[in-house]
Order: sequence, then C-alpha cells, then structure tokens
Amino acid sequence: MKTQSALAAKEIRTLLKKYFPLIKFSVTSENYSGGDSVNVKYTNGVPTREVEKLINKYQYGHFDGMTDMYEHSNSVEGMPQTKYLFVSREVSQEFRQSIKEKIAKDFGIKEQSNEQEWFGKFNCWSDQVIWKTVSELTI
Repeated sequence: MKTQSALAAKEIRTLLKKYFPLIKFSVTSENYSGGDSVNVKYTNGVPTREVEKLINKYQYGHFDGMTDMYEHSNSVEGMPQTKYLFVSREVSQEFRQSIKEKIAKDFGIKEQSNEQEWFGKFNCWSDQVIWKTVSELTI
C-alpha cells in the first residue's frame, strides 16, 4: 500500500507533466519519524513560484516558527497530501554564463571574472546578481 506522500507525489508528477510538458521533473517522496515530504526538482524551466502555485494544494499545512508548531491549515479531504513540499530549481551553467555575459555588457563590466568590479556596480557578487536575474526568468 502506498503512503499518502507517495500518492501525492504521483498526482504532482501527473499535474506537472500536464502543465509543463517540456520540463523534466524529478518528484520523490520521503517518510520519516517527523512526518513526510515530497521533493520536486528540475533544471531551467519556469520560476519556482509558478510550480509552487500549481502544487501547493498537496501540502496540508505549514510550520509556524512563532509558536513552534505545525498547523494543519490546508487539509483537503480525499486528496493525498504531504506535510512538507519542497521545490528546487537548478539553472544550467550554460544559461548562467550567457546571462553573466549579457549583464556585464549591459552594465559596462570590463572583466567578468573581477568580482570587485561586480561588487562596485551592484553591491553584491556576480553569482548573486545572476541568481536575482534568472530566478524570475522562464528558461
């Protein structure tokens, strides 16, 4: 017999294939003494907020750090759900490099490998600038 998290993972996998057919997702479930979770991982594709918006219904609550308690705030009868739902998006090195080159050109950074030059322009390192840029892009 499959666990609720495994059933939720199966439904999430189906839903993701329907809405994002060109993106390859890894959807796995875990069960442990403190509960269970479903982990969704993918490379490039849409921003994580779009995936989260689609699948958040499969998480039956949230952890409230102020009261140090898990609150069952989203339980849906008859739907397999999990205690924790994690979405992780990786951005390919090739795409990161192309964005770095474009930003460097647009902002007049002469030496892309010079982190001091990046910090002088953006008040943060090149990896941070690139991540802020790509996290909102559909690739």
